[in-house]
Amino acid sequence: MLSMKILFCTLNIFLLTTLSAAIPQATFTPPKDWEILSPELTPQGITLIARSEAKALFASTINLALEETDLSTSEYLLEVEKIHRSPSKHLSTLGTMETSAGKMHVFQIDEKLAWADLRMLQAIIVKNNVAYVVTATTEESQFASVITPLLESIKSFSILEGTKK
Repeated sequence: MLSMKILFCTLNIFLLTTLSAAIPQATFTPPKDWEILSPELTPQGITLIARSEAKALFASTINLALEETDLSTSEYLLEVEKIHRSPSKHLSTLGTMETSAGKMHVFQIDEKLAWADLRMLQAIIVKNNVAYVVTATTEESQFASVITPLLESIKSFSILEGTKK
Protein backbone atom coordinates (compact mmCIF):
# COMPACT_ATOMS: atom_id res chain seq x y z
CA MET A 1 0.00 0.00 0.00
CA LEU A 2 2.81 2.43 0.86
CA SER A 3 4.58 1.72 -2.45
CA MET A 4 1.31 2.49 -4.29
CA LYS A 5 1.10 5.88 -2.53
CA ILE A 6 4.72 6.64 -3.44
CA LEU A 7 4.04 5.67 -7.05
CA PHE A 8 0.94 7.88 -7.13
CA CYS A 9 2.82 10.88 -5.65
CA THR A 10 5.72 10.38 -8.07
CA LEU A 11 3.32 10.20 -11.01
CA ASN A 12 1.56 13.41 -9.89
CA ILE A 13 4.87 15.26 -9.54
CA PHE A 14 5.97 14.01 -12.99
CA LEU A 15 2.70 15.10 -14.62
CA LEU A 16 2.73 18.54 -12.96
CA THR A 17 6.35 19.08 -13.96
CA THR A 18 5.70 17.92 -17.52
CA LEU A 19 2.60 20.09 -17.94
CA SER A 20 4.15 23.22 -16.44
CA ALA A 21 7.35 22.67 -18.45
CA ALA A 22 5.33 23.15 -21.64
CA ILE A 23 4.18 26.68 -20.81
CA PRO A 24 6.36 29.50 -22.18
CA GLN A 25 7.50 31.98 -19.56
CA ALA A 26 6.09 35.49 -19.64
CA THR A 27 6.80 38.72 -17.82
CA PHE A 28 5.96 42.40 -17.39
CA THR A 29 7.88 45.37 -16.01
CA PRO A 30 6.45 46.37 -12.61
CA PRO A 31 5.89 50.04 -11.81
CA LYS A 32 8.98 51.93 -10.63
CA ASP A 33 9.78 51.48 -6.94
CA TRP A 34 7.36 48.58 -6.52
CA GLU A 35 8.66 45.53 -4.68
CA ILE A 36 8.81 42.23 -6.58
CA LEU A 37 7.83 39.49 -4.17
CA SER A 38 10.05 36.48 -3.76
CA PRO A 39 8.75 33.28 -5.40
CA GLU A 40 8.31 31.76 -1.91
CA LEU A 41 5.74 34.49 -1.11
CA THR A 42 3.93 34.11 -4.44
CA PRO A 43 0.57 32.31 -4.28
CA GLN A 44 0.23 29.12 -6.32
CA GLY A 45 -0.66 29.85 -9.93
CA ILE A 46 0.97 33.30 -9.87
CA THR A 47 4.33 33.51 -11.63
CA LEU A 48 5.17 37.13 -10.84
CA ILE A 49 3.76 39.61 -8.35
CA ALA A 50 4.79 43.14 -7.40
CA ARG A 51 3.33 45.52 -4.84
CA SER A 52 3.46 49.18 -3.94
CA GLU A 53 3.96 50.59 -0.49
CA ALA A 54 0.68 50.52 1.41
CA LYS A 55 -0.98 53.94 1.09
CA ALA A 56 -4.39 52.93 2.36
CA LEU A 57 -5.63 49.67 3.88
CA PHE A 58 -3.38 47.54 1.72
CA ALA A 59 -0.74 47.75 -0.96
CA SER A 60 -1.68 47.87 -4.64
CA THR A 61 -0.50 44.79 -6.54
CA ILE A 62 0.04 43.58 -10.08
CA ASN A 63 0.51 39.92 -10.89
CA LEU A 64 0.80 37.47 -13.74
CA ALA A 65 -0.94 34.10 -13.84
CA LEU A 66 -0.61 31.44 -16.52
CA GLU A 67 -3.20 28.76 -17.13
CA GLU A 68 -3.31 25.96 -19.66
CA THR A 69 -6.65 25.95 -21.46
CA ASP A 70 -8.41 24.31 -24.36
CA LEU A 71 -10.79 27.27 -24.64
CA SER A 72 -10.65 29.80 -27.45
CA THR A 73 -10.05 33.42 -26.49
CA SER A 74 -13.75 34.28 -26.70
CA GLU A 75 -14.72 31.22 -24.64
CA TYR A 76 -12.08 32.05 -22.02
CA LEU A 77 -13.28 35.66 -21.79
CA LEU A 78 -16.87 34.44 -21.27
CA GLU A 79 -15.64 32.27 -18.38
CA VAL A 80 -13.88 35.29 -16.85
CA GLU A 81 -17.13 37.25 -17.08
CA LYS A 82 -18.98 34.40 -15.31
CA ILE A 83 -16.41 34.32 -12.51
CA HIS A 84 -16.83 38.04 -11.84
CA ARG A 85 -20.63 38.06 -11.86
CA SER A 86 -21.88 38.61 -8.34
CA PRO A 87 -23.91 41.16 -6.36
CA SER A 88 -20.72 42.63 -4.90
CA LYS A 89 -18.85 42.93 -8.24
CA HIS A 90 -19.24 44.98 -11.40
CA LEU A 91 -17.33 44.04 -14.55
CA SER A 92 -16.77 46.44 -17.47
CA THR A 93 -15.13 45.53 -20.75
CA LEU A 94 -12.59 48.24 -21.63
CA GLY A 95 -11.44 46.91 -25.01
CA THR A 96 -7.98 45.77 -26.05
CA MET A 97 -4.46 46.96 -25.39
CA GLU A 98 -1.48 46.28 -27.65
CA THR A 99 1.52 44.54 -26.03
CA SER A 100 4.58 42.88 -27.54
CA ALA A 101 2.72 39.56 -27.13
CA GLY A 102 -0.30 40.85 -29.04
CA LYS A 103 -3.66 42.38 -28.14
CA MET A 104 -4.78 41.78 -24.58
CA HIS A 105 -8.45 42.06 -23.65
CA VAL A 106 -8.87 44.45 -20.70
CA PHE A 107 -11.57 44.40 -18.04
CA GLN A 108 -12.23 46.65 -15.06
CA ILE A 109 -13.68 44.84 -12.08
CA ASP A 110 -15.03 46.79 -9.12
CA GLU A 111 -15.66 44.82 -5.96
CA LYS A 112 -17.23 46.01 -2.75
CA LEU A 113 -15.90 44.30 0.35
CA ALA A 114 -16.79 44.98 3.98
CA TRP A 115 -13.43 46.65 4.57
CA ALA A 116 -12.74 48.35 1.20
CA ASP A 117 -13.88 49.04 -2.34
CA LEU A 118 -11.42 47.44 -4.75
CA ARG A 119 -10.76 48.16 -8.40
CA MET A 120 -9.00 45.63 -10.62
CA LEU A 121 -7.72 45.84 -14.15
CA GLN A 122 -7.40 42.44 -15.76
CA ALA A 123 -5.66 41.98 -19.13
CA ILE A 124 -5.93 38.60 -20.85
CA ILE A 125 -4.46 36.96 -23.91
CA VAL A 126 -4.81 33.30 -24.94
CA LYS A 127 -2.01 31.90 -27.12
CA ASN A 128 -1.12 28.32 -27.94
CA ASN A 129 -3.48 26.88 -25.31
CA VAL A 130 -2.18 29.12 -22.51
CA ALA A 131 -4.13 31.97 -20.93
CA TYR A 132 -1.89 34.79 -19.72
CA VAL A 133 -3.67 36.97 -17.16
CA VAL A 134 -2.20 40.20 -15.76
CA THR A 135 -4.24 41.50 -12.82
CA ALA A 136 -3.70 44.83 -11.10
CA THR A 137 -5.58 45.45 -7.85
CA THR A 138 -5.88 48.62 -5.80
CA GLU A 139 -8.31 50.34 -3.52
CA GLU A 140 -10.73 52.38 -5.59
CA SER A 141 -9.65 55.53 -3.72
CA GLN A 142 -6.03 54.94 -4.87
CA PHE A 143 -6.83 54.06 -8.47
CA ALA A 144 -6.20 57.50 -10.01
CA SER A 145 -2.73 57.66 -8.47
CA VAL A 146 -1.60 54.28 -9.86
CA ILE A 147 -3.47 53.93 -13.17
CA THR A 148 -0.67 55.29 -15.39
CA PRO A 149 2.11 53.01 -14.05
CA LEU A 150 -0.26 50.03 -14.04
CA LEU A 151 -1.19 50.57 -17.70
CA GLU A 152 2.51 50.90 -18.57
CA SER A 153 3.18 47.61 -16.79
CA ILE A 154 0.39 45.87 -18.68
CA LYS A 155 1.69 47.28 -21.98
CA SER A 156 5.14 45.85 -21.14
CA PHE A 157 3.75 42.30 -21.00
CA SER A 158 5.70 39.87 -23.16
CA ILE A 159 5.92 36.15 -23.74
CA LEU A 160 9.52 34.99 -23.69
CA GLU A 161 9.64 32.89 -26.85
CA GLY A 162 11.86 29.86 -26.71
CA THR A 163 11.48 29.49 -22.93
CA LYS A 164 9.51 27.01 -20.95
CA LYS A 165 8.43 27.18 -17.36
